[in-house]
Amino acid sequence: SGSTGPLVVYDVATRAKHAALPHGIASADGPTFVSAISTQTGPTMVRRFALPSGRLVASGRVQGRLIVQAVSRDGRQVVLAGAGSRATRLVVLEGMRPARSVTLRGAYEVETLSPDGRRLFLIHWKNNRYDLQLYDFARRRLLPTPTLEPSGEIEKMVGQAQTGVATRNGRWLLTLYTEGDGSSFVHALDLRQGIGHCVDLP
Repeated sequence: SGSTGPLVVYDVATRAKHAALPHGIASADGPTFVSAISTQTGPTMVRRFALPSGRLVASGRVQGRLIVQAVSRDGRQVVLAGAGSRATRLVVLEGMRPARSVTLRGAYEVETLSPDGRRLFLIHWKNNRYDLQLYDFARRRLLPTPTLEPSGEIEKMVGQAQTGVATRNGRWLLTLYTEGDGSSFVHALDLRQGIGHCVDLP
């Protein structure tokens, strides 16, 4: 199911299944996997696993029905999201404890968070279109995430995101987008500067 689906670890020497974990997200540096399970009425159980062993190393509870939407490069910070009819609740965990939270009006999806955990990079859905934004916890406000063309001009984002991968050092989020005319590009988001760059593909 893609980068947020269940994780299965195989021993390539013996071809045996080494570990099987539920839906979640792995950290970009590799050794951490975070999963969240919520029920209709109870809190959300967040669990942190070590990779490649699949060993459970920590767990905690957060009030409300939430899902994991982002994990920091080193796995220490986790972003949980819960959507209502008119608002989106976002909670940042440090370890297993809530450190920061915000509720935004409208439908938002988390792309990732900055290396220091102080900014959330978001997709703001508006009917059949979207805007790329970030939420700055220090300033307590939403800001646009500008996307630059190679010429330096600001581009209006179009296309459908297919899949994304973070660099192991936590500096970049690289997302493949396709457009209706069959063209494609990589949206390279600089997580330190908060600026995106479009890399057109042939």
